[in-house]
Amino acid sequence: MGKIMIVAEHFRFAERLKEKPLVYPIVYKTVAFTTLLLVAYVLEMMLFGLIGGHGFLASMPALGGSVFGTMALWFIFCVALMPYFAFKEFERAVGPDMIRKLLLGRR
Repeated sequence: MGKIMIVAEHFRFAERLKEKPLVYPIVYKTVAFTTLLLVAYVLEMMLFGLIGGHGFLASMPALGGSVFGTMALWFIFCVALMPYFAFKEFERAVGPDMIRKLLLGRR
């Protein structure tokens, strides 16, 4: 997941809504990156299966076991990635020095 996120951030994936209130880019990036990561995972597993001698479609992983399970997994990923993008957007809005001062400075 980390390598996908680094490459996607380098190519400015999901860099819309910068001028909107912070909640919009945070939610947008969370949803976009979660979808990208799940699609990349499925494609990676299918490619490994193809290389391993299985069929391309036969190697498709059963994420969550059903459509509802896949949606639940997608939602869990969203919840897990939300703090990451929230801190990144706060840092972009107030600057890294202010974040460091707020988190590590004296009150």
